[in-house]
Amino acid sequence: MNYYNVLNFIIGALSSSIITIITLFWIFVKYPEKIEKWVSMFFRMFAFISEKAEKHYMATDIQSTISTKRKELGLGGDVLSYGISIKWTDEESVEVDLKESKVVVMMRPHKSQAKNISGVVSVYVPRALLPESRRYVDDNLMVGMDYTISKTILKDNPIALNYFVEREIEKHTDVIKKIIESLEPLDEHGHLTRVLIPELQGLSNLHPLEPNIDIFKETKQLTDLLYRLETAEPGEVSEAYYTGIYIKMGVVRVGIKETLTFAGIEPHLNYIKELLSKGVVHIYIVSANPKHNVFAKLLSERACKEHNLSLLFSEDYEGKFRRRKRKMYCALCIGESLV
Repeated sequence: MNYYNVLNFIIGALSSSIITIITLFWIFVKYPEKIEKWVSMFFRMFAFISEKAEKHYMATDIQSTISTKRKELGLGGDVLSYGISIKWTDEESVEVDLKESKVVVMMRPHKSQAKNISGVVSVYVPRALLPESRRYVDDNLMVGMDYTISKTILKDNPIALNYFVEREIEKHTDVIKKIIESLEPLDEHGHLTRVLIPELQGLSNLHPLEPNIDIFKETKQLTDLLYRLETAEPGEVSEAYYTGIYIKMGVVRVGIKETLTFAGIEPHLNYIKELLSKGVVHIYIVSANPKHNVFAKLLSERACKEHNLSLLFSEDYEGKFRRRKRKMYCALCIGESLV
């Protein structure tokens, strides 16, 4: 009987160990930024007695913060294509490299962690945001997006954000400052990272074509269109699509209560059909009202089925509309150009 009890204990212990190992492995794969945060907290306990532990804490703390923000930006962390790795050096200059899908930042650490993360973000974002297509984006627009995404990463750290803004804003011309202002409503609504950036990511398919003024012009005109859509009152903007030489996209907004109540989503399906006939290839279906998100999801499904489209992504997320936090929805359906 004793042997039997011992055997049961061993089997139970092994089973528990296996379950624990599997659980830890799943957490490591699913939430690597949380593992990094735990490691950071571990090193923080010894930071006051060990300079090496302090440096490990500073690096892992910044890495976990950026990794968490990558996921929050949307699209499974693909808005910023690369991860981050920090190597502290004794050199005054900052070096940046790319290794194993990570931006490696090599710099001398400050005693101020706020200055450290501000400095890292300022060199990380321009390497991780649209790395394969940024050469096709208007230079001023690209600088504006780098600045806006960097601010979003730093927004929960007011001191670091202040360091960043004070240092970077002086470099910007009036043209760039105006672009930054136009990106603010897109960023609040979540459409900067779920509409504009995915659309610009597609320009990587133009490689090895050399950039030209027409491509730059289209990226700027697209941004202007999205700004008008984001800031217009209901019914103010009739054209919600752009068909250029390189960019062919449209936005279908689900949110007019009267249309949904009396006509359902049929008018939206007809509008999608109209967009496709005009040569639109990428169709973004968006909703800024929790009550309408279910209609937007249904529209995405029916549009793909009835118009032979492919659903590239769909996402529920939290954004701001008219300065209020709301549950929002965005999906991208892709077709083939008919022109």
